[in-house]
Amino acid sequence: MDRSGNGTGRSPGTVAIGQGGQLVLWAMRCWLDGRRCWHLVQTEFLATMGLAGGLDALEELEAALAILDAHARRALKLCPDGTAKISPDERLLLQTVEAARAGATALMEMGVATLVPRPQQSLLSRHLRRLAGFMAQRELDCGVRMAI
Repeated sequence: MDRSGNGTGRSPGTVAIGQGGQLVLWAMRCWLDGRRCWHLVQTEFLATMGLAGGLDALEELEAALAILDAHARRALKLCPDGTAKISPDERLLLQTVEAARAGATALMEMGVATLVPRPQQSLLSRHLRRLAGFMAQRELDCGVRMAI
């Protein structure tokens, strides 16, 4: 949300993130911050995705983040929780999840290949596909788009 008071309601480079993407982005940032407020993340996943899938989806995200933490091709930059910006690495991860959710396998694999070396690609892909499956079941968009 733009709070700059510039009158346009949007600043240059403003993005719109789907509800699923917002949830994943918040969870990623909290996870990176030592799982601060993790009980709130769990509660929100349950509230958004239901008892049949909420914690399973979160486990898939945690597994993917652990792989990225240990094996990313480079140090990924995430913005601190509460930041209105989205980093290029956050955008890449959300777009990779959205590609998996939308069934765009080649695009998802390209994102995964950008994130981790070949030995970890299969495992990361599996976790992201499972997470994306939970998102698809609940019609939660993870897309990141330029707002107009």
